[in-house]
Amino acid sequence: MPTDALDASARTALPRRDDNNAVTFLVVMEISVEHLPIVHKKPKAFVRIRAGNDFKDTGAVKVKSSSLRWQDGLYIADLSAASSVAFELYYQKWWLWKTCMGSVERPLKDVRGNKTFELRLPSGSYGVNVNPVVHVHCFSDYEAAVGALIDSQDANVEGANSRISAVEEAADKVQSTAQGSSDTWASLAPMIDNIQPFKDLFDEIAKVHPISVTAWGLLSIAWTVLQSERTRTKKVLALRQSMISVYSVAREKNKLKELDEFKELFRDLMKQTMECALFLSQYFSNGFFRRLTDTAADQKIREFTLAFQDFRDRFRDTALEKVTVVSVGCYQCLQRLERRHVLQRLHPHSQTGMADARCLNGTREEYIDRALRWFSQEHGSILWLTGPLGSGKTTLAFTIADRVMSIGPRGRLGAFILFRRDGSLGLRDPYRFVTTLAYKLAEFDDRIGDAIANAVQVITDLDVLSAQEQFRQLIVAPLLSIRDLENDGPIMVLVDALDECAPGQGREVLLKDVISMGFGAGLDYIRFIVTSRPTNDISAVMNPMKNSKVRSLWLDVQSEESMRDIRLYFDHRLKPLELREQDIGHTHAKLVQELSNRSGGLFIWATLTYRFIEGSPVKRIKVVLDDPSQSSPDTDERLRAMYQHTLTQLLGEGNQADIQKEMHTFIGAIVMAHNPPGMTRNVVAGLYGDRRLSDDTFDRLKSLISSDDSQPVRFLHKSFYEYIEEAKLSGSSGWHVDANACHKELVLLSFSHLRDWHPRDNADDHRQLWLDMPHLAYAFRYWMYHLTQMSNWDNDIFQGVNVFFRQHYLNWIHAVLISWKSESDLAYNAIIPLGGVVSSYITFGLDAELCQHALAFLRHISGHPTVSKNISLLYTAGLESAPRTNRIRQIYLGLEPEEFSQLCHHTGSVWSALFSPDGQYIASASHDGTVQVWDSTTGALRYFPLNLGGDVYAVAFSATGDRIVSGDSQGHVFVWDAATGEKLIEVPAHEDDVNAVAFSPDGKSIASGSGDRRIILWNARTGQATVGPLHGHRYWVWSVAFSPDGTLLASGSRDETIQIWDTSTGEPVGEPLHGHESDVMSISFSPDGTCLASGSGDKTIRIWSVATGEAIGTPLAGHHDTVTSVAFSPEGTRLASASADETIGIWDVATRSTILGPLTGHTNWIYSVAWSPDGRRIVSGSRDCTVRVWDALTGGVLFSSKGQTESDSVVFIRVPVDGSYSDEEHCRYIRAGEDGKL
Repeated sequence: MPTDALDASARTALPRRDDNNAVTFLVVMEISVEHLPIVHKKPKAFVRIRAGNDFKDTGAVKVKSSSLRWQDGLYIADLSAASSVAFELYYQKWWLWKTCMGSVERPLKDVRGNKTFELRLPSGSYGVNVNPVVHVHCFSDYEAAVGALIDSQDANVEGANSRISAVEEAADKVQSTAQGSSDTWASLAPMIDNIQPFKDLFDEIAKVHPISVTAWGLLSIAWTVLQSERTRTKKVLALRQSMISVYSVAREKNKLKELDEFKELFRDLMKQTMECALFLSQYFSNGFFRRLTDTAADQKIREFTLAFQDFRDRFRDTALEKVTVVSVGCYQCLQRLERRHVLQRLHPHSQTGMADARCLNGTREEYIDRALRWFSQEHGSILWLTGPLGSGKTTLAFTIADRVMSIGPRGRLGAFILFRRDGSLGLRDPYRFVTTLAYKLAEFDDRIGDAIANAVQVITDLDVLSAQEQFRQLIVAPLLSIRDLENDGPIMVLVDALDECAPGQGREVLLKDVISMGFGAGLDYIRFIVTSRPTNDISAVMNPMKNSKVRSLWLDVQSEESMRDIRLYFDHRLKPLELREQDIGHTHAKLVQELSNRSGGLFIWATLTYRFIEGSPVKRIKVVLDDPSQSSPDTDERLRAMYQHTLTQLLGEGNQADIQKEMHTFIGAIVMAHNPPGMTRNVVAGLYGDRRLSDDTFDRLKSLISSDDSQPVRFLHKSFYEYIEEAKLSGSSGWHVDANACHKELVLLSFSHLRDWHPRDNADDHRQLWLDMPHLAYAFRYWMYHLTQMSNWDNDIFQGVNVFFRQHYLNWIHAVLISWKSESDLAYNAIIPLGGVVSSYITFGLDAELCQHALAFLRHISGHPTVSKNISLLYTAGLESAPRTNRIRQIYLGLEPEEFSQLCHHTGSVWSALFSPDGQYIASASHDGTVQVWDSTTGALRYFPLNLGGDVYAVAFSATGDRIVSGDSQGHVFVWDAATGEKLIEVPAHEDDVNAVAFSPDGKSIASGSGDRRIILWNARTGQATVGPLHGHRYWVWSVAFSPDGTLLASGSRDETIQIWDTSTGEPVGEPLHGHESDVMSISFSPDGTCLASGSGDKTIRIWSVATGEAIGTPLAGHHDTVTSVAFSPEGTRLASASADETIGIWDVATRSTILGPLTGHTNWIYSVAWSPDGRRIVSGSRDCTVRVWDALTGGVLFSSKGQTESDSVVFIRVPVDGSYSDEEHCRYIRAGEDGKL
């Protein structure tokens, strides 16, 4: 290890010896200021002492008078005799604003010595005729400084005696170490003196164990902190002595000569050194160990001391028995099969960093050192390592990860999450970040694994939770439940290449609500380190000026350090090529310099260039050096030129047009492949039926590929993907890949393989087939992905999909059932992707009916008890048991089309729509006078529409799903048999429109709210009024909702209030809830009954406490028109809202931010929104006469009914009650239909 690898702060925090014995440090005490200028709005003041390359500040103190005094002293080291010292006075009003009120500078020689100085500051920026006076006491003698420290302690101050004892103890130690020497440096730095001689030991061990580099860095940090700590105990000093003792024995000549023989013992000594150094650094920098009880801390110190004594004895006795390493947090992993099975529900992304490079030894040390320093000493912060494309962020991240994994037996890297644009070795989908992180943390520590597994078992459906709610329930809460986890040491969570996360709302939520917030209070020992390019969205939340939790580390590609490291890289790589000067026209040193200069500080350019010239050095070095674009100041242009020249050179001899076509095909397949798993060369060969194309092209492109023969093919850097996909970069050279054309080709290839495959009776044969023919497995699973990635479909695709559903669909389901047994696996790998295909149909305006029926049939089969046990029954019992109206059943049983069902089709505004309790059906109420009940996947009517005559404004299912209640414009309430459509009850309930109806949770009561301002509770079986009418609202009642336990009823009205009622007595519970500034159009109870959400004509949503009636937080604002409907999700973490602005929003209840949407597609007011029971779908009804079913996780449209546009068919007309339009309170609104009737 180079000599300058000693931690920078360890060097600068201690004075150095000067050849002339010059004073090289300064202690400034008793700092005070008089005659302070008085300014408006009293600021805080602090004094800054600046000397050499360093400066130190006093604490900021509120200016309450014209004089201030600071008790603590300042210490500046590493000064030369010629240094000058500046004393500056600052005023500060907030943390960003500070201004210098005056300064004075003096030569160091003028302020040396043990004496007090008075310094008058010239007028600064305060604009008044006041000259502040600064008094300081300066020391250049160590013993005098110690005396002043002791004198400065107030005997009445708590802890003063211990501080004095600590200083005296340190002074005694200094005196014994100095051995009479008058050298001030030796007197002041006994501790660093004690470890500096052992640097050669660490250098020697580095030859066989690179982790010694990290061990030395951490030990240097710990020693620096220990040196500056005044309250160290005798126990810690004994521990330090035991460490020094073992190093003294280990560095004996015969031990180093027998380095290989003692290899394992040296390795464990390095691990123990890192664990102990981390403990000391944290303990003495007010870290988590400071919060340990005295007993626990003493026990840990005792364990470390005994361990180092054991190491010393092993070395001294040449006994090679293994020594147990005392750890501050790494426990031997005892994975239990049951826990692993539970954790598989997280569907973690399988990722590996084996293909990524590490920093060359001796390079990027300053960045690694700063990252390790942050990790060992910062608390509750986030480190953002950022820089331009190609600056080596990922390589640095993996190197840091390796170092942190070397701390102790198990390392301190809790999780390493990779984002990758191609997805092959890392995440692309932001929605899988939290679950993957939870899985990795569970693998890191048994206790964490148990706690997270318990959380997973409690959560019924992970997918429906927002990222922040997943983070809270899966990670934060389990971690907080583990006692003393913080005692084990800091845990690093490294997130690499965050900028490669897929764009969209998921990424926005992940950035804003998870990563930029850190782990929160109580978990400050777990820290994110994030690498990314400084994209606009990431910079917005990770800028330290905007987010106080973030510390940024910029990789400066133009710095001398970066250029030096690139020179080291080229020197290291080119030497083995043994290039001769007469062949290349340059000496080795000159060639290294030329290539380094052309790199512009970009590590990726250096890597690509070396891999390019490695195949034919003499020829290709000339290509690089002769190309002017390779020295362009534009870094993007340099990369583009490198890729273009590399690909052109790789064409080689022969028919270059044919070879380029094959390479283009191969590259397109790899770039567009679904990742994970990506495509191996065998998958490409199988899909295209051309082994030569795959193998020859793979071999040609090896210099651009980072994976080996058996792995999914992955190109070296994300910039290559950008080059291939961006027409402006690669279009002119012929290497651009058209995404739509490539996805189309892969879809049709997949269909051709599906057509040729036929199921066998033995399921084991199928599993072996997937292993023998991996391209079949890829085609079966990912044809849907490629189909949904297409930006437009042509006739070939439409016909291919139609043929697939009509001829090969059952075979595909057969393969699906073989591959995925559990319902969750089936949903994740087949049902959800097929729902995406339905969304694509609807997006492109195509008839999605057949695809919707196919999805409904797959859902039916996935829960079929007989087929799950015997897959061959799919073709008999599976088809026969499907609904008679299902198109797949009819096609494969050869039935006639007359059994096809009529579909949901409204001809007027859809005022209300909601799911049945089992999610199988939807009931919709419309201005066309009908209630229609239909299959929630296919739209097929369960029975003929229920005709009521007048507008139907409200509809609701009972909790058991056996009955439906509806309310109409004639004031009637109807109850229907949900299975047959038979009318059970008709009640002339109100004197005006029935705007709202609801079943009580027990199904015994119905509540109705009306334009007649009244609310009535009815017996659901007899139609008799049981409670009410309830009077309280002054205007129309728009909405009613029962609490989950049925004891309360809430109502929302045009009078801008919400009223809560006791359902047993009909009495109001508390005062009306005020806050909205317009009609309360909709209300919804949370599933636990503690909260109530309301949507209003004032364009906002409010959440209320049911217990207190108070609004919780600020209103949710985001819609641009009336909020017509709100609904809590079944698990209660999300809220859906519909608006007259033609959009739907999905909100995170905890953060009050939008997590999905706005969902667009309706072309007029949306009147209604409701959740499916599983929280995965949303149904909406609109004035555009359509009902839409949405995927609540992605925002895709799963179903859209055929509608009939109502151009201004329904409007609200304000009608005066007393003949006057001027008084809003004496007007009412009525609906006018397209037939002109009111």
